[in-house]
Amino acid sequence: MSYHVLFICTGNTCRSPMAAALMKHHYPEVEVASAGVMATNGEPAATEAVRAMDERRVEMNHESQPLTKELIDWADVIFAMTRGHKDIMQRMFPGAEKKTVLLKEYAGASGDKDIGDPIGGGREVYHETAEEMEESLQAAWERYMKEKSLD
Repeated sequence: MSYHVLFICTGNTCRSPMAAALMKHHYPEVEVASAGVMATNGEPAATEAVRAMDERRVEMNHESQPLTKELIDWADVIFAMTRGHKDIMQRMFPGAEKKTVLLKEYAGASGDKDIGDPIGGGREVYHETAEEMEESLQAAWERYMKEKSLD
């Protein structure tokens, strides 16, 4: 079975494209997309986001896209970067909350459940964000797969 995973953030140029690239890298069998709750079409990923992925030898070929009902319908699970993204998405697309989780919270993180926006930060901020995301992603995906096997 093929799984469809959607990552959402604000502008779809930093966090969600990095998360999608990491997911594709670690789980090539999974179909992955990313979108932003306030994104426009066709923006490239932020330079520092691309650099953070390059340093991990993770390919990121990305153009931004806004969140749509078609993407939500396509996804088996939607990982939001912050509670704010989840809230905005639920107002835009009622019913989508059934398959939406906060990435860090679902991964079992304690403390702050949001993955902070690195935009405007330097190399180190993007590196830290990528690290936080990669750890959360692996824990969240293991949990998701375990729950799916119980269905």
